[in-house]
Amino acid sequence: MGAYCKSCKFYKISIKTQEISSFSVQFSNMKSLLTLLLLCCLHTTYAIENERALIVVIDLAEKATNHKKMYINETTKAVKRIKKITAGYYSKLIILHRKIATKKYDLEQLEKLAQDDSVKVIDSIIYVHGKNEFYKNGPSLCFVDGESCVNVQELATQINSIPGLQQKLRALYSDACWGEYHLNSWIDAGFKIASGSKGVDSNRSIDLKRFLKKWISGESFKTSIDHANSSFISDIMDEVIKNGNSHKEILGNELLTIQSEI
Repeated sequence: MGAYCKSCKFYKISIKTQEISSFSVQFSNMKSLLTLLLLCCLHTTYAIENERALIVVIDLAEKATNHKKMYINETTKAVKRIKKITAGYYSKLIILHRKIATKKYDLEQLEKLAQDDSVKVIDSIIYVHGKNEFYKNGPSLCFVDGESCVNVQELATQINSIPGLQQKLRALYSDACWGEYHLNSWIDAGFKIASGSKGVDSNRSIDLKRFLKKWISGESFKTSIDHANSSFISDIMDEVIKNGNSHKEILGNELLTIQSEI
């Protein structure tokens, strides 16, 4: 006979009555065991790893006229970091890199995830060039497809119109420049929390690495962002880049964690 708690699965806890002695705890009666399980389950309801999806849209090089080799090296390194750090924490990892970092593919993959009954929550990482309010299309993201960058509010409207997606969208981390100008649109799209830089994001994926390590450990989105923002390297790189300000602002439910259901 076994006793099992869904929220315990995140911590890899499985308790069977015949194995109680392995915990080096002597339960005088079944009431003690039930109390332990109740405390575990009442804490919160977790999204376990086989219910989570992460979709990454990443490209800086395809349309670049300058620094193309540097951008290729940076995004290749970032993809490796994302794969390594998040391994085992998401059942589905979708990476749209280089030529497939398009708005079309992003929307198609989101639609597929919306229809996938095994997926309960969707997180996203955006690492493409971004524009602020002074760009001709307003605050925008530069996907590989299209003649010009895409207005983020228009993109949000398209995302919001995908049936069954709203109840799954959770957290979005953006490494796009001027990401603070995009925050309201991400919330309008359906994400419950989002981040974005105050200016030109000059620190490459250093802060992304710091964020992800805290995030997968179970820290809140805010705590993870605060850790990413605390890198002294960011301050140095921001000083040498025009309009450099990699500091991430956030909007939404800052207490969400990788375990949180929505």
